[in-house]
Amino acid sequence: MIKGSYQEIEFELDLAKSLNKLVDAIGYDKNKVSKALYKPDFSREDALLRVSPETLLEIEKLGDRQVATEDCNVLKFNNVQFDSVNKIVGTAVKNLGVKSFGLSGRTWYPENGYMGWHTNSNSKGFRLYCSFVREAGKSFFRHKDPVSKEIITSWDKANWNFRVFKIDDALLWHSVYSETDRFSIGYTLHI
Repeated sequence: MIKGSYQEIEFELDLAKSLNKLVDAIGYDKNKVSKALYKPDFSREDALLRVSPETLLEIEKLGDRQVATEDCNVLKFNNVQFDSVNKIVGTAVKNLGVKSFGLSGRTWYPENGYMGWHTNSNSKGFRLYCSFVREAGKSFFRHKDPVSKEIITSWDKANWNFRVFKIDDALLWHSVYSETDRFSIGYTLHI
C-alpha cells in the first residue's frame, strides 16, 4: 500500500527489463518523437532556474498552477505504442493496492531538459513515474512536501527510478530537471 504524499519504490527486475524495450524503441533518436516543446539551445542555468525554490515562490504567489504547459524543455513520445509494457506495469502495481491505472505522461528530457513547477491538481489521485537515466546524479524529481513545506530533491540513480506521489487538495508542487537524457513514463493509479 502507498503511504504519505511521496514515496520511492522498488519493483521486480522484470518491470525494468520490459521498460527497457521502450528506451530501445526510441533509441535516443529525436526524429522518432515530438519536438514541439524542445528548446535545443536552452542553457543549464536557465533550466535550473525554472525548477529552483525561488521560482516556486514566485509561481505560488499567482495561485495553483495545475500544469506546466510550455514551461518545459522536453520531447514527447506519445506516438510510441507499448501495450506489452503496460500489462507488466499493471501486474507490478497490483501489489500497491491499485485497482486500475492509465497513462499520464511519456516524456524524454534532453540535456538541459526540465518541467517547471506545477501541481496536477486538476487530476487527483496517485501517480507512478518510471524514469530511466544512464548516469546517476545528473537529474532529479523535486517537490515541496505539502505538510512540512520542505523542498525535497530526489536525485536519479543510474537505470530505472520509480516514484509514487499523491495529488489531492494538499497541493504537491513538483518539477523535474535533467542535464542528461532522461526517459519518463507516468501512470495515474486508481486505488
